[in-house]
Amino acid sequence: MGERNSEKSSKFPCVRYDSINKRWLVRIRRKGFQVCKYFQSKTLAERYYIETNARIEKNSFFIEDKKTTVAEAVRMYCDNYVKNVCKPTTLSSYTGYLKNHIEPFFKFRKLISISKNDCEMFKLHLTTKHKLVGNNFSNKIESAGTLSNETINKILKLLRAVFQYWVEAEQLAKNPMQSVKLLKINRPEADFLSTEKAKLLLMAAKNDVTCTRYGIEIGAYYTLLLTALTTGLRQGELLALKWDRINFETGYIVVNENYTHKEISTVKTQASKRYVFIPQYLQTELLKHKASLGNNPYNLVFPNREGNYIDGRNLTRRVLPRLLKQAHLEKIT
Repeated sequence: MGERNSEKSSKFPCVRYDSINKRWLVRIRRKGFQVCKYFQSKTLAERYYIETNARIEKNSFFIEDKKTTVAEAVRMYCDNYVKNVCKPTTLSSYTGYLKNHIEPFFKFRKLISISKNDCEMFKLHLTTKHKLVGNNFSNKIESAGTLSNETINKILKLLRAVFQYWVEAEQLAKNPMQSVKLLKINRPEADFLSTEKAKLLLMAAKNDVTCTRYGIEIGAYYTLLLTALTTGLRQGELLALKWDRINFETGYIVVNENYTHKEISTVKTQASKRYVFIPQYLQTELLKHKASLGNNPYNLVFPNREGNYIDGRNLTRRVLPRLLKQAHLEKIT
């Protein structure tokens, strides 16, 4: 038994066997350097640990990249990592952060030249009501709405991940973003609808009159709202829902897709893929809704009037506030 355990342990504290990945992990944090690397065998891991420690001691561990700019580093991180691992919506967000905030601020600055103070100045810049815009040769100040703390934190996290990517590639000695603190986010307390308020909202939705170029519609969003309140599906999951995902015989919905930022994708996590029970009264309303719809090219349960995906912003900014007002209810946070 003792021999078996010794096979999965090392005499070096920074070398250990990762039972999940079934590989040997070397994690070194010393003199400001951070290394995290996997190996197939214990021998290779321990050899790397000894050699790396020796190089850190001699100050000859890193061959730093002295040419790459911050903007180029972000692009390479997105091309080499984000495209392969993250969703298209994440890549789109990162591209926007680079174009609107990171590149205008750092311009031609080399990755190796960035200090913690530079990162703190960038953080301070993001909290102002203005942003730098322009091309590679000139910049100008343009008035802009204040970024939320949540958005600022996402930009800072991206920059931190980019620096760490270069550190782990052994082309950068330290991550200057490592000790830069994120902003505090004060989330409003969730305001849940009581049963009585939910009934009032549904009544308003059922009697809602919408005038469109296709004519007058009554209760256009009633079934969508009833489904949301009954099942607890997220907005993107509702907008992506297709008829072949509803099994009326078993009474379950299969939730595995999401629609946000005009992109259809899988749900955010594995745990989000699930079966949701639909009671008989909701099944009846969904079948009525299906009969009134006709066909649409994407087989959507809740399409817009052209048969395409509904814009979620239209729901949250126009439809829901209107229904809440008709029901004499306060805004939901």
